Amino acid sequence: MLNDNIASMAGAYGLALQAMGQGKIDSSLLPHEIRQAKIWQEKTKWFATAAAICILAAGVKYGTYYFHNDRFVNNAPMQGQIDGTVRTAEGLDSSWQQIESSGGPDKIKITNINALQLYRDVWADLWYDITKALPAQNAESPEKLKAIPRADRQQVFIDSVNSEYLADLGPTLKLDPENFKLLAKPSAGPGGGQVPAYAPSVAPGAGVRYSGRGGYDDGARGGRGYMAPTPPPDSGAATGAPTAATERGYLITIELTSPNKAAPTLVDTTLLKDLMDRVSQANALKEHKNYYVARAMIVKAQQISSDEARKAILKGAYDTKRTEQERAQQPVDPQRGLSSMPGRDGGYPGGGRGGEYGGRGGFRDRGGYSADRSAAGPGGGGGTGGVDQAEIDKLNAEAYADPLYPKESVLGDWEMTVVIAVVLDPKPPETTAETTTASAAIDPAEDRRAAVIINNR
Repeated sequence: MLNDNIASMAGAYGLALQAMGQGKIDSSLLPHEIRQAKIWQEKTKWFATAAAICILAAGVKYGTYYFHNDRFVNNAPMQGQIDGTVRTAEGLDSSWQQIESSGGPDKIKITNINALQLYRDVWADLWYDITKALPAQNAESPEKLKAIPRADRQQVFIDSVNSEYLADLGPTLKLDPENFKLLAKPSAGPGGGQVPAYAPSVAPGAGVRYSGRGGYDDGARGGRGYMAPTPPPDSGAATGAPTAATERGYLITIELTSPNKAAPTLVDTTLLKDLMDRVSQANALKEHKNYYVARAMIVKAQQISSDEARKAILKGAYDTKRTEQERAQQPVDPQRGLSSMPGRDGGYPGGGRGGEYGGRGGFRDRGGYSADRSAAGPGGGGGTGGVDQAEIDKLNAEAYADPLYPKESVLGDWEMTVVIAVVLDPKPPETTAETTTASAAIDPAEDRRAAVIINNR
């Protein structure tokens, strides 16, 4: 029935929609042209406002331009002054550039002269640090030391000092002890020379006791040793060019002697330990020193009795001294002046001093007896034809006697060679998480102060 009467229910549907508020209908009975004209008429006021704003913006822009242009024209005299000042400044800048580029050779000369003052105190300070590390008994008087047995004296004397400048010490500092000790280069003075590899087999104030590695010095304990010139300044520093970060410095070879029975241990626990601790990198930075001791090691140690070359030098020095003394005691010939020793070229004739010394015509293979004083030479022997063994033993004892303590022999003394690596211009160590947290013990092979172990002989 609904389907049959659906057309007649349109009024009911309309009333229902109006009751729900959904029945509003917008409609206009005006023609389209009139309706569009009315809409444009409502928008005209907005168009006029937009046009006025555009005109106003253009007016402000052009007005501002004309305002500033007028002020610029009115300030033309001041602009001329500014332009003149700029031209003057540009001229002065050009003149300064010419001055900067001129006098190049003179500036290099001035730089080099000023560089002469760099590192002038390095060797004086380093020598002070080395001698300060020597045992305190070095400064004691001989009279006081006589009461102490020779083998118990805490003394270490410097024979010679030699140095070598290296532009990069880094690889050297990383060498193992066996290779590091091969870098020793003693002074080329008497008895100096290349030090062989250290293979010790014997166990056990400031001043220089011995003159080189030759005979003893009878004079005062004055310092002796080669002091190398200070290194030249970095060329990069003089020219302003960057330089590579390297550890430059010196390898210093020091030859020492000591009467102490445990001399290598004494040197290691006094001289080397003091240098490594007191002249360390940290202390150098704290005390504003321009160097520090990076590594120190004993590379050779033996007793003089085991060093035939040293013994031969001592004998030769003693022979020369005795020869000169005997020559000075000869009578003076008025015609020829001071006479030479009788038989100087062929030994003494029989009798006289020839008999006393077994025909010694000098001391070193000069017609007397051989250098080892074990057999008589071909010279006369006071009718005996040979040398008294007791006299030979006496002369040998005199040859090896300590000039300050004539009754003491130096054959039991130790001679040692030490190599010290000194780095210039210390830099603060780089701190990393690994270095700050590491707590493992130092490997002896990496310990730069570790001395070679000495075994009892």
